[in-house]
Amino acid sequence: MSYFKNQTGISILEIVVALGVFLILVVSLGSQLLGGSSLMAREKEFLLAGALADEGLEAVRMIARDNWNNLAYSKSEVGTFSGTWVLLGEGTSGQIGRFNRQISFFPVYRDSANNQVAESHPEAVLDQNTKRIEAGVSWEIQNGEISTIMRETILINR
Repeated sequence: MSYFKNQTGISILEIVVALGVFLILVVSLGSQLLGGSSLMAREKEFLLAGALADEGLEAVRMIARDNWNNLAYSKSEVGTFSGTWVLLGEGTSGQIGRFNRQISFFPVYRDSANNQVAESHPEAVLDQNTKRIEAGVSWEIQNGEISTIMRETILINR
């Protein structure tokens, strides 16, 4: 004759095990949801930073189109004056919310075959009608860690 033969209902041990499994599932799903929302917030920051860098490059294109000689700086930020994009001056950078943007201008050198080369190349000649432009946007993501996005383009005076 078996002792468990006529036993009905749920034992306390079964309830404790079921609650433990349920709590493990709830905690793991909750952490996944919280991790997913912080990942989405970080992705939003990267998209905004990329848009700010692209905006800086586009502003420099418009400035160069109006007057190539305005690109006389090595580092500057862009701003608007009377509805027109302008460079704000040597060494300036722009604070846009949490983001810091700086635009850098570099000379371009060419060899005798008109290929772009490094300044140290033996045949390097400064191309007065070409500039390499970099737009960098940086921001603090957490715990003092800084993230940066860089975009670059080549502008030619035509």
